[in-house]
Amino acid sequence: MKKSFGEYTRLAKGAFGCSSLWAGKEHLLYVKGSGIIWPISETYRRIRYSDITALTAAPSPGSIIWISVSAAWLLMLGIPAIVTAFNSSEIAISITLGIFAIPGLIALLYNLIRGRTCVYAVETASGILKIRTANRLKVARKVSRELSHQIQSLKS
Repeated sequence: MKKSFGEYTRLAKGAFGCSSLWAGKEHLLYVKGSGIIWPISETYRRIRYSDITALTAAPSPGSIIWISVSAAWLLMLGIPAIVTAFNSSEIAISITLGIFAIPGLIALLYNLIRGRTCVYAVETASGILKIRTANRLKVARKVSRELSHQIQSLKS
């Protein structure tokens, strides 16, 4: 996927290329894709930096929920797999439980590495636009720094 084109620089991207956020010289471009896995259609929203009144990133419970669910999945299948491996002659049961525990481990590691989830929004006089590509606090902070820099450079 492109990191820049023309006068635009990509600030954030969504999963599977569905949505993206781009910084231009005088405006922000939000590309919102809709589809199940790949985008079937896209809508574009252009916001001038001078129109932005607030940038907000509010933590959401999404990552805590996913971490809890994936940890429970891992514990429900991982502990019996380990116990069965050491206490039973049925190694097939242990291997089967271990294989089914792997998605829980992957989901747990993925959410721990990506960090806390958040709801990011850009507020203008015409309303509030939720930016779904900046759905992790690390990404939201990076986007806010870049947008603040762009807004400040227009004022000076």
